[in-house]
Amino acid sequence: MATGSPLPQVTWKLDSLPLPEQLRFRVGDYVTRDSRVVSYVNITGIQVEDGGLFSCTATNEVGSVQHSARVNVFGPPIIRSMPNITALAGEITILPCPAGGYPLSSITWSRDSRLLPQNHRQQVFPNGTLIVKEVNKKADEGKYTCAAENKEGDRAQKDVFVQVMVGPKIEPFNFPSDLEEGMRSIVVCAVLFGDPPITIHWLKDAADIPLELQSRIEMINEFTSFLTFNSVGPHHNGNYTCVARNPAATVNHTALMVVNVPPYWRTQPTDRSAVMGESLTVDCQANGFPVPQVR
Repeated sequence: MATGSPLPQVTWKLDSLPLPEQLRFRVGDYVTRDSRVVSYVNITGIQVEDGGLFSCTATNEVGSVQHSARVNVFGPPIIRSMPNITALAGEITILPCPAGGYPLSSITWSRDSRLLPQNHRQQVFPNGTLIVKEVNKKADEGKYTCAAENKEGDRAQKDVFVQVMVGPKIEPFNFPSDLEEGMRSIVVCAVLFGDPPITIHWLKDAADIPLELQSRIEMINEFTSFLTFNSVGPHHNGNYTCVARNPAATVNHTALMVVNVPPYWRTQPTDRSAVMGESLTVDCQANGFPVPQVR
């Protein structure tokens, strides 16, 4: 039962996975007169594999809350199928073991026939959850096996494959510090590593590059992008950002373009005549970058 404004939507999971798509499982809900959402799971002909940790999450535009409770079904150990997992390099990955049967004496994880944990980055909890911290592609990618046993020696096990995705890394770039008006400017955004597919996008001052700047963007290969200006001016000044994205992560690098412009007159002084004793104003305004000093 949940309440909130606006009314929350309730979703259910079993051992952190979606409920089995079986006719025996039916999810329903209704709203009471005092604006409470009542959601329920009805299981017909309950079986051993239906046991586990049931979680309901109530969510609206403001936030979400969750409650979990375990349902134990007497019977021998059984483990439901687990979908393969994609983990992000450098992050934490959580692998729940969807084990059923009751009572169980142990739930364990192994890899290459070696019982986990094998190092300080791995942690196995009594409920069968495996946590791997600071995931590394070379060390952690591969097949993992979850096994459940009871005191009678009955045993069940299932495998899951963990694929580790590596986010992109951009080689830092900069614009020349001696850029002058009318010069060409070329910068290269090169992604040194990262799992494909990788997309590269350019921004100026956190927005798409305006068409009036007449930039040319060329993809030399799937990991390298050139940004070219045939003739730069003061209107090109700003922060240029290369954004590289793959399914694992989004990274960016920003460089400042400063175009040096020689001084030029906005208002050029001209010869003036004045009557002795009266005030005289002579306009003298100059532009350029850096801002010129007028003396």
